[in-house]
Amino acid sequence: MKLLYYIKLKPKKGNTYRANGWKIVRDMELSKLHPLIDDLYANRKTPEKIEKLSSALAQELTMDKPYEKYYGGHQFRLGHYFRHLFQSYKYLNEHPDLTEDEKYRYGKMLRAQLSTYEQALIMFNSISTLGMKWEFTPEKPINSKVKTNLITTYNLIKNLPGEHLYGIKYKTYYKNVEYETDEHLM
Repeated sequence: MKLLYYIKLKPKKGNTYRANGWKIVRDMELSKLHPLIDDLYANRKTPEKIEKLSSALAQELTMDKPYEKYYGGHQFRLGHYFRHLFQSYKYLNEHPDLTEDEKYRYGKMLRAQLSTYEQALIMFNSISTLGMKWEFTPEKPINSKVKTNLITTYNLIKNLPGEHLYGIKYKTYYKNVEYETDEHLM
């Protein structure tokens, strides 16, 4: 939730003043960034508390001020993409005529179509309220023996580089994914 809130703060470059504030935030050390995000997130729905935010930068970055968002307007594209991909994996996962090995191999073929950036988007989507069905709040399958943790079962984020993106450590959410970066350690 906090991560999505943070990402939503990014303005388009045309809003120079706000874009300069965003650059300051992007260059912050994680030890300073996390408290700023916590502060903004905690006060997101209470405009009367904005004056009580910890810094002038936090007061400038609140979402109650009008600005053109960098990621605004793409929900109609990404929503369809995630729903389609989710339904494809759900269908594969619940297919009664395939063995677990066959399901994994077909899932691997689907994953091979995803770029590293798309895998990162899936990871971020899956930890948001919009995408928790991938792993954390799955729909009940028709067959109760079917696994419901799609990202872990099919190693959907296997190819993400390093250990984190924007300070979000993958293994915090997905300990059981067999990451490509871990294969060289074996």
